Amino acid sequence: MDNIVDRESDAVCRAAKSLGRQYPGADLTTIETVVTLLRMQGRLVRSLDERFRPFGLTAAKFDLLMVLHRAPSRRLTMWEIGRHLGVTRTNVTGLVDGLERDNLVRRLPHPEDRRSLLAELTAEGEELVHRVLPETWSWMDDLLDDFSLDEKHQMLRLLRKVQARLGARAE
Repeated sequence: MDNIVDRESDAVCRAAKSLGRQYPGADLTTIETVVTLLRMQGRLVRSLDERFRPFGLTAAKFDLLMVLHRAPSRRLTMWEIGRHLGVTRTNVTGLVDGLERDNLVRRLPHPEDRRSLLAELTAEGEELVHRVLPETWSWMDDLLDDFSLDEKHQMLRLLRKVQARLGARAE
């Protein structure tokens, strides 16, 4: 695994240097950082998808289940789910469609707004979350096992800064 990461890092570094020669004003460290984040995100999602596949889930579906699991009434509007996940209404609709087919989520009419729908976690969805969480936490622990608590806090702080910049630009 380290060999793959090393080769990929070298490839990203070479690509950044090549761009630097073509575009002398480019900040190579920024380019390398963003490309590394993009590749890491893809690898992380694929790894989580593999983990969730035996449960009939993807990382995106599990994320939606967790959003509903944390909601006080275990239900939210489709718009609220999209806001929590940072995705479009169309994405939320597709995810809820699949989860509803599997009886993990159900749609309900909004009691105050006839134009709005609620998605609610079912008992089956709640039970699945409780089955999947311990294994997921163990995987997360293994993933970051080489980092000290201080390093994890620093990584979280830095990632939140990037996330805040992305949020500010999206508005």
